[in-house]
Amino acid sequence: MKILAAAVLSLAAISYSLPADACVSAMWRERVAPANSPVAQVDQAATKLAGGHPQEALKLAQKALALRGTKKLPVTSELKARRIAGLAALALGQNALAEENLAVAVKTSPELTPQLAKAQLAAGHAEEAKAQLETRATSTKLDVDSWLTLGEARFKLGDVQGANAAASEALKLAPQNANAVQFQAKVSNLTMTRTLTH
Repeated sequence: MKILAAAVLSLAAISYSLPADACVSAMWRERVAPANSPVAQVDQAATKLAGGHPQEALKLAQKALALRGTKKLPVTSELKARRIAGLAALALGQNALAEENLAVAVKTSPELTPQLAKAQLAAGHAEEAKAQLETRATSTKLDVDSWLTLGEARFKLGDVQGANAAASEALKLAPQNANAVQFQAKVSNLTMTRTLTH
């Protein structure tokens, strides 16, 4: 296979009046250098994240993102790197970094909206998290975690009734979900406390 590739490149060199060494060098870069290329770093970051190594994934994704806007990092790879960096940062509790990267990635991958909302909520941006999930709920069914994140955002904004409604939606989807049951109890306790004090 390598011999065939070298032969094709040598033929290309003759056809386009390029020195054969230049074509062989191009072939060498294509075969050997990709492991160090930004695109390969993004792929390695994805593997690290999938393997449960968010710190390593974040490093690789950020290294690739340092080259954004250059021809070395295609837009598709940049968006993939943003996605990986955002999810890795979220897993590491680096919420502002997660929010920054996921806000870009969600434009082409709307399925990341729940993760963006979690990052926003954790970074203290409850209004943004609420808006993201309420918008998403109009076009897509939310999962249990998304309903709980929406409920938490509403709760932090003082909308106890809205938080209760979100908790109820989560419980409809998964009646035995411990997080949903706990959140419902938290909201119910606050509602009862407010009723008793007024």
